[in-house]
Amino acid sequence: MPSLAEFLEDRFPQRLEEHLQGALGPSMPRVGENGRYGIVASGRFRGAITADLLAFAHNNRVDGALLLVDDDTQRVLYFEEGMLVGAQSTLLFERLGRLLYKAGAVERKAYETLVEVEEEQGPSGLLDWVPESTLEWAAELRVWEVVAGLYLAGRGHFVLVEGHPQLDGVFQVSLDPMQVALEGMRRHDQWRNRPTDGSAGRSESVPAMQPVRLMRTRDPVKRSRSA
Repeated sequence: MPSLAEFLEDRFPQRLEEHLQGALGPSMPRVGENGRYGIVASGRFRGAITADLLAFAHNNRVDGALLLVDDDTQRVLYFEEGMLVGAQSTLLFERLGRLLYKAGAVERKAYETLVEVEEEQGPSGLLDWVPESTLEWAAELRVWEVVAGLYLAGRGHFVLVEGHPQLDGVFQVSLDPMQVALEGMRRHDQWRNRPTDGSAGRSESVPAMQPVRLMRTRDPVKRSRSA
């Protein structure tokens, strides 16, 4: 029977590897031993500690990815030198196409197309359909939405993986995690204390987006799901 030290140092990372590969893919380098992802910390998660995790990443100038798993939902926050630089989520209403539709940037028919493209090709596939400036705006909005959603998450788990995120430049942002944390707390308080229409609302820190016409912006090519 392996010792506790052996389990934590070898067996535990090995058993997590497959799950991390599915959640992070090529977006994070493998800087751990034996070509594995470098796990810095892990533990139980609930919405109430969202601000604590963001503060830890900010105060320690973390380079890495914070994976948060709640039931069948996976969210990832990416950091560089403690700043939030990106996010991804398996939730439909936190994907880029859905955010563009909810913000009124695309019409219903266009939204359905974007959902299909994003499902088949990943976020980078949207570059063939939506102007880069629009996607840059949506990528920033996604960070705000993912963090806000964490405050409502039930019990789950988190894993902090070290390394420099490898994101497509269009989907990379730079946000102060403490500012985003405060906005998430404000929205959570709003949800708890008055009826809403189910919308998370838009952070005033993110500029409004005018509707765009869906079009192919370039010849479609096969893209990876690295964003």
